[in-house]
Amino acid sequence: MIKTRFGLWDGAVCALILLLALGLALGVGAAARSEGAVVTVSADGALALQKPLEGTEGRFPIDGEYPLTVCISGGKVWVEDSHCPGGDCQAQRPISRPGQSIVCLPGRITVAIRGGDGAADLIVG
Repeated sequence: MIKTRFGLWDGAVCALILLLALGLALGVGAAARSEGAVVTVSADGALALQKPLEGTEGRFPIDGEYPLTVCISGGKVWVEDSHCPGGDCQAQRPISRPGQSIVCLPGRITVAIRGGDGAADLIVG
């Protein structure tokens, strides 16, 4: 049986691969925060609210069978208050990238981030 050792060059190659992977992960995350993204809120399939993600600050009440309040601040969107049973939409984390959404099933309300410059075709994680 041949015994091999982990040498200095092996460690350098592993470190280089880890640094490249980290740089790629950070680059994809930064590219996913595309400029020009728009927050859309649909209630019962009809557009209830449309605001730019960047530069918008405030709370926006959305009427419906189960009214809720959507907050936009610091490039993030979340449901602050909801009157639906279970409150799952309120428990979801804030969203900040195109393609992400928050859904209130009982209220039939969808909060989504759309558009942007198209820098990322796919966001994983």
